Amino acid sequence: MIEDKNQLINKLFKSSAVNSIILERKVFESLSERKWQVSHSPYYIDFDSKKHQEIDVVASKYWNVKDDFSCRVNLLIECKSLKDYHIIVDNKRNSKRYELKDFWIGNDNIFHYQKIRKLLKKAKISENDINTIIKKLDLYCSPDGIVYRNANYIFNAFKIDAYNVFRETNIANTKDIDNSVIWKCQQSLSSCISSIEEMFWADIDYSIKRIKNDSLFNSSNLVEEIVCDLIDDAKHKEIVHPVIVVESNLWELNSDGLGKLNYFRLCFQQLRDTELWVDIVHVDHLDEYFENLKIYDDFIKNIK
Repeated sequence: MIEDKNQLINKLFKSSAVNSIILERKVFESLSERKWQVSHSPYYIDFDSKKHQEIDVVASKYWNVKDDFSCRVNLLIECKSLKDYHIIVDNKRNSKRYELKDFWIGNDNIFHYQKIRKLLKKAKISENDINTIIKKLDLYCSPDGIVYRNANYIFNAFKIDAYNVFRETNIANTKDIDNSVIWKCQQSLSSCISSIEEMFWADIDYSIKRIKNDSLFNSSNLVEEIVCDLIDDAKHKEIVHPVIVVESNLWELNSDGLGKLNYFRLCFQQLRDTELWVDIVHVDHLDEYFENLKIYDDFIKNIK
């Protein structure tokens, strides 16, 4: 019986399930050591299907930069074994800035504050009051009518080599895009980002409803209360940085043949619209990759 039990334990320990947890734990521990707030296997609601989905690791760091600005960077990380596969990249990009996806209430200015207007209408705020609220919010977000208040607070992803083309192969077979683990991870990360955006606006929706309901029981100035609350929201920005950690060998196709990579940025080009990108990191080089995160701390320290 003891021998059977030991055999079972050995089989389980070598299983893909245990290996997956060990891989995720390495990511968790590496980020915890760097003082990031880390969650292992949190769940979110998929924006399209409305079903619960899991993401392997989420790490965040919060900075209260000034009295009028705070931000949180969220690392969204998928971990995949892919032990028998190789990831080969090509078409290296020239140096370019990659802005991190951010959620800030002032971004709605691009769409003439359509999202805010929709939430205010949903709360049955009058059209005149909506126009007043939007005017005062816009005055805060863009004081001179041209430059955003937080124009100096735009986060760019730290620089690493970036490529446009990838293949996922075990030499005998090459996966097409629908079956590619990297592609599926990117889809999951995009879904999680959409969920974060939905939660961001849901919080604003809740605040507007709360203020509207409170106004029914007291004589507070509804417009001013909503404006103050929205301006408080405008003092914070949520930022996301997507990452995939793998055990696969990473290769660059170059003029000399194939060169080994420790990590890189993979860009998913689209014919139209904005492009998507994700950082892909070999598990043996996690610490080296995560050292780049210090750039975000340095950026915050240098904000005037």
